[in-house]
Amino acid sequence: MNYRKSDKDLQKLFGKIIESKGEIYRTMPGETTTWLNASESTPQADIIHSDIARYILITIYTVAFIGGTIGVIAMSFLLVKMNTLSVTTAAIINLVVLHSLLLLTVPFRLYYYISQKWIFGLAFC
Repeated sequence: MNYRKSDKDLQKLFGKIIESKGEIYRTMPGETTTWLNASESTPQADIIHSDIARYILITIYTVAFIGGTIGVIAMSFLLVKMNTLSVTTAAIINLVVLHSLLLLTVPFRLYYYISQKWIFGLAFC
């Protein structure tokens, strides 16, 4: 009895490992890999695109955090001022509370994009 699997059987189960330009990539089982314009891509271009994307994300998260915080405060004052209890008011209160919980996570994401390292451990990841 020979239980050893061939390389093709292992690739079907675990995917294929590809080495390109000194970097190692792993494809998922059944996935096909196509390298488009591989000769035109340079590490410097990847770093520039990465930095641009990082700055854009920092800007978007900052605007969303400031605008969201102002919105939650304004809605909270409005709901306290109205002092009516209806199904619509309960739904809006629910949305304000959930939005506030979401806004609590944004500073952690901002810190990650600014410092480019995660210091808060696996529990907060």
